Amino acid sequence: MDSNNFKKIGDSTEHIKAYCREIYRPFTECVKAVSQIKEQFTNNINEIVNQSRLIISQGIGKYLSEINKIIKDGAERYKIAEEKAATILEKYKWLVSPSLPMPIVFELMEIAIKPGRQDKAINKLFIDYFSLDNWRNLEMMAIEWKGRIMKERLDIIIDCIYVLQETKPRKINQTNVVLPAIIAQIDGVWEDYLQSKGITYNNSKDRKDKYNKVKVIAFPDKLDDIADSIFLDILFQRSLKARKLETPFNFNRHKILHGENLRYGRKTYLIRAFLILDFLAHLG
Repeated sequence: MDSNNFKKIGDSTEHIKAYCREIYRPFTECVKAVSQIKEQFTNNINEIVNQSRLIISQGIGKYLSEINKIIKDGAERYKIAEEKAATILEKYKWLVSPSLPMPIVFELMEIAIKPGRQDKAINKLFIDYFSLDNWRNLEMMAIEWKGRIMKERLDIIIDCIYVLQETKPRKINQTNVVLPAIIAQIDGVWEDYLQSKGITYNNSKDRKDKYNKVKVIAFPDKLDDIADSIFLDILFQRSLKARKLETPFNFNRHKILHGENLRYGRKTYLIRAFLILDFLAHLG
């Protein structure tokens, strides 16, 4: 093969290479463009992440600061509410128990700041809460006592609530029927608790003293004191036949169960009794 033939082959090869470059140039440029886009996208994402971290960090810090402020303000507000509520409860001989929602305490204060005695309004607050929707809130509270109160006792208590739900208050005084049974179960629940702590019956004062030393409850001190006072100093107040009570309030176990008080059929007494049961159910 002469030199001219080699030259022709070389020229042809160069033409083929040039042709291939022309064919693949768009593909190469496309790959390069994609690479550039990827790099830019990665840079943008990194920038967004960095900015987001800064924003989120600042946001969380601000959020936590706000939460801490709310908690602090809430704790102080609750403390004030607790002190005022305790004074009001003592004045009107009511108690609150662990299952009651916190708004009840604030509603109680709103009523009590009005001029004059507010007995009717405060009584209505408790009655309306528990009797709403055919005593639904009372039923839900009692259901939560499962595992806290002996099953056999709880069955009796639930039966009492069904009596309230299934009878018409305009036809009968439901409290005349239900309250003595609830008071008897308060006596039994308290006795169960004392026995669980190794406290046997000696005398009334001795049991109260031992009870006060061993009881534990997740409840603010002032509200706990009021609940104990309604339970021990009013419902379980020492009573002698035909003699007036030292604290003149007829929500008294002895005078009701022994038939001395025949006018005990008040919803306010009934609700106090259920609140005491809730209080006892949460003793530790």
